[in-house]
Amino acid sequence: MPIADGIVDTVWVEVFGGTTFTAKTGCKCTLPGTAAELFPASTPVLFLKVTLTGEWKPSQGNQTTQDVTGTTLKGTQFDGRPEPAVLDTADGPAAAKAAGLPWLPGGLFHGKTDWTIQNNKGRSFAAAFYLPAGVDRLVLTVDVPSEGQATHLFVTLPEAAVRASTASGE
Repeated sequence: MPIADGIVDTVWVEVFGGTTFTAKTGCKCTLPGTAAELFPASTPVLFLKVTLTGEWKPSQGNQTTQDVTGTTLKGTQFDGRPEPAVLDTADGPAAAKAAGLPWLPGGLFHGKTDWTIQNNKGRSFAAAFYLPAGVDRLVLTVDVPSEGQATHLFVTLPEAAVRASTASGE
């Protein structure tokens, strides 16, 4: 059962999971004017499975696939936070591999220039975001350029992820 789903035009997006793991490596990113690492090692990370499924519409005639070339998660942020969510590019790919999933949308297509998905057949990938303190919802932005606008999904974090994101663990 998805924890969030939605569609703009012809690509249905579903989000599954919401599990957490602890980062082995930090993001090596800092806030402007400070040397402190924003998300050091041992920061909790939110792991998600995202599925894209093509949806046929009558104006497409006998078209059996949908174009998802260039799909990104750019613009994703945690609800109530002004900064973009930070992908765990250090530990996320290994977590995706362990789950048997490709890492991010590009991992689905192994360097191909044209990305297509079949209608009524889902294709899944993984994403993992560092969890800032005190968050309870992710606004996942799945930008499929052929759709004309991004799909914004409000992903309520499971209780375990909310607990992991609080400084006290409560």
